[in-house]
Amino acid sequence: ENTIFVLVADHTPSTTTARYNDRRMMYRIPIVFYHPKKLIPAEKKKVVFQQMDIFPTLLDLLNIKTNYYAFGHSYYSNEKKDAINYLEGTYNYFINEHMITFSNDRVRNLYNFAADTKIAKDSLSFYSKEKNEAEMKIKAIIQRYNRNLVHNKTVVE
Repeated sequence: ENTIFVLVADHTPSTTTARYNDRRMMYRIPIVFYHPKKLIPAEKKKVVFQQMDIFPTLLDLLNIKTNYYAFGHSYYSNEKKDAINYLEGTYNYFINEHMITFSNDRVRNLYNFAADTKIAKDSLSFYSKEKNEAEMKIKAIIQRYNRNLVHNKTVVE
């Protein structure tokens, strides 16, 4: 009764299912927050969520108000839901229904990852505003992460 269980899968790019070999889909995983006395409301939403969001979400669920260092966002926050991962020289940034690929210091592609299709259509030319916003955000994340690691600033002082 004093435990919140977090059930979460990991991911792997090696699969025999064509749908999940696609970069837009291979990072989809289930996550469940469970309390034996059902103190957490049951919800099923399709939102962008990643492992980095678990810590801030747990702080919210436990009603702990403190300063903390995290790149993730609480599931319960009103912040835009986004996620980022890195594989083979490319950052994949997920925001709203889009996956933006970023490599060699620029945005390369923009795909609708929510579209249930096997054919990935690059829509970068139609979303110049989103492209520019995403490019600035990705560069800021990379810069802050690298700076904080180099200067050992990954804690709240």
